[in-house]
Amino acid sequence: MRIAVYDAWLHTLGGGEKHMLEAALALGKRHEVHVHSHRPVTRKTLELATGLSLGSLKICIEPNTPAGDFSRRFRDYDFFINSTHDSLLPNPCRRGVRLLFFPPPRPNRVLAAAARAAGAAARILGCPRYSEGFYGPERVGRGWYRNTGRAAEITIAGSRNAQFRFMAGNASEEPKIVTLFVDGQEVHRTNVPPTKGDFTPVGPMAAPSTDEASSSIRIQVSDVTAAHNAGNYEDREIGIAVADPNTDSLPELPYRLLTQRLFPRLGEGIERLNSAGGRDALASYDRIVANSHFTGEWLRRWWDLPCHVVHPPVEAIGAPSSIDQHSSSIDHHPSSFPQPHSSFPRKRESTLTTTCKRPEILSVGRFFVGGHGKNHRMMIEAFAQMVRREGLTGWTLRLIGASGSTPADRDYLSDLRSLAGSLSVQIETDVDVNRIRNAYRRASIYWHAAGFGRNEKRHPESFEHFGIAPVEAMSAGAVPVVFEGGGVRETVEDGKSGYLWRSPSQLRHISWRLIRDASLRNHLAAGAAERSREFSPAKFRKAFADIVEGLIP
Repeated sequence: MRIAVYDAWLHTLGGGEKHMLEAALALGKRHEVHVHSHRPVTRKTLELATGLSLGSLKICIEPNTPAGDFSRRFRDYDFFINSTHDSLLPNPCRRGVRLLFFPPPRPNRVLAAAARAAGAAARILGCPRYSEGFYGPERVGRGWYRNTGRAAEITIAGSRNAQFRFMAGNASEEPKIVTLFVDGQEVHRTNVPPTKGDFTPVGPMAAPSTDEASSSIRIQVSDVTAAHNAGNYEDREIGIAVADPNTDSLPELPYRLLTQRLFPRLGEGIERLNSAGGRDALASYDRIVANSHFTGEWLRRWWDLPCHVVHPPVEAIGAPSSIDQHSSSIDHHPSSFPQPHSSFPRKRESTLTTTCKRPEILSVGRFFVGGHGKNHRMMIEAFAQMVRREGLTGWTLRLIGASGSTPADRDYLSDLRSLAGSLSVQIETDVDVNRIRNAYRRASIYWHAAGFGRNEKRHPESFEHFGIAPVEAMSAGAVPVVFEGGGVRETVEDGKSGYLWRSPSQLRHISWRLIRDASLRNHLAAGAAERSREFSPAKFRKAFADIVEGLIP
């Protein structure tokens, strides 16, 4: 059986990508599996970043295209697995599974009702409507537009003589020839020069007159822009931008004024809702496989859809069996364990067992802005307070992760480095998997802060949906001290295999206990390692393969 696996974010090399590759490998021994994505990434890079051998998996890199065009690429496959975060792409094959890391948010009910009403009004008034071949709406200034691929269609109400026109934008550096067709016949051709963020009018031209309820105008673009280099973050095939398609019909004028001129954000929101698949797209898959009960609960709340929960695979890191002769283990010198302020009661220090663990607090997670960010700033500030106000010496905070791909992500990383200043804080980006594993083995404590400062009921997407990195740390004997929210509550048993915290002061207090009490630290490290075995790759591969095989006739 030929299976297509789609992950638009493969190049980010995050935990979700390793999760997806494990799912693909679970099927690769019995089936032909192709992994599809958009931005170039080599097999060697994937294997170095994930520590996996990709075996017979085929990696297919192709430009992103509008949903309808993109879906047609998978029609020759027998089975489709969509693991792209936030995707509302309907299942294009006879059978399919949605590998869900967290559900796309449900639209506001009032806006959804307004979108339905506005869509009906637009059809009644005869307003031209975006149809196949367009990407979703995007903002520009106070307005909005939709980009085409190589070709796109505008639907126009029939039975009337009208002049059709629209505004076109060309973001490339070369002019593009735009040709319009009706029923296969060319009706208009124009040259759209580079507009540098602006728009130029196209038309007017005679709109088709027909006895049918509606007809279509096909927009064909001579060339598409599809850049995939380090300095360009666009992975789509872009033809032209189309804004404000309209005719000279008076009935459509109030709608245009409302959605294009007076309240363009409303118009954009209505267009976004009317162009997205929503619940129907998610329900088109035979099974939805969620990564946690937390994710499954929000799928039920937002979309009223069931799912199977299969926790992600986490490969055991394991602790080294002997001490690294080129570096010291935790130094039990009194200066390493200073007595903090009175809010931290004095406790007699325990004698440390022989171990390769070092006086290091580790946190692993991508450096990016938005989404379920890892709250690196908060962790640096907490560590700074432990050092500058509470007297901690001899310990290091290590922050390791892939760097984000946008200018905002780079600014975020630069700000973190500035904040760390002269503190014993190491920020390491884009390191290979062996170095990360070694960091897990060295660390005595693991911090995790995703979700802190956010309201879980209002913004559940900002919380850790499962949390692969904390479980990896647990498998290496680092004691997890994680923010109590999201999916980590399914992995860390408070007081048995780690600790959960709710405030920065609680994070610091728990960390002080672990720093100053080696026996407690060793006890929890053993509990963490034991707990991590519940999330083994072998268990995941069997569970996921059983689901897929059960759907095959």
